[in-house]
Amino acid sequence: MKYFFLTITIVIQLILVITLQLLDGFETIIGIFIICLLIGALLYFLKSEKLLYFKNFGFGLFYGSLISLVSVIAFMTWLSYNFPI
Repeated sequence: MKYFFLTITIVIQLILVITLQLLDGFETIIGIFIICLLIGALLYFLKSEKLLYFKNFGFGLFYGSLISLVSVIAFMTWLSYNFPI
C-alpha cells in the first residue's frame, strides 16, 4: 500500500507542476514540495505503529515528494544547460 501512495504522489505532483505551468516559478515548486515533504515526514516518522494507514501515507508522501523534487530539479538543470536563455 505504501508503494501505491508513493506512485500516486509522484504522478499527482508532476501533473500538478505541468498543468499549472509552474516551471516558470521555481520557488513555488520548491515550496509545494517542501510542504509535502514536511507533512509526509510528520506522518511517517511521528505516528505510532497502530496507525499503519497513516504511516504508509506518510511514506508515500515523503518519498514521493523527494523523488518529484529531485526529478524536477534535474529537469530544470538539464533545460538550463541545453536551452540557455
